[in-house]
Amino acid sequence: MGLQFFGLVDIDDASEQMTVRLMDVAGAEFYSVTLDPVRKG
Repeated sequence: MGLQFFGLVDIDDASEQMTVRLMDVAGAEFYSVTLDPVRKG
């Protein structure tokens, strides 16, 4: 039986930071990263 994962993405309204989480099938967080918004112009 192979490993299975799924991803969740949340964007915070106030900071506009995006958090991406990799979860296993039991719902445990395997990996997480938060990215800051980049403003151009």
